[in-house]
Amino acid sequence: MTKAMRMMQESVKQVNCVIYVLDCRAVSSCINPKFDEMIKDKPVLYILTKSDLVEQKDVKLWINYLNSKNQKFVVAEPSK
Repeated sequence: MTKAMRMMQESVKQVNCVIYVLDCRAVSSCINPKFDEMIKDKPVLYILTKSDLVEQKDVKLWINYLNSKNQKFVVAEPSK
């Protein structure tokens, strides 16, 4: 894991922004505090995926949380 984190840290230096994909079935498990620290100075767009597989009240809780943190996000619509 240490090598992977070092590689990500080097890669983050080369990007202008970050797209952070979060699975609505386990949003908090998708978030890595060490990675969050690496990207703290970059603009971040959170993508909430698989929202159709969880209760909508849970999705709304995450939307409210991201709004409260002034984070930009998109709830991805399931493909048909």
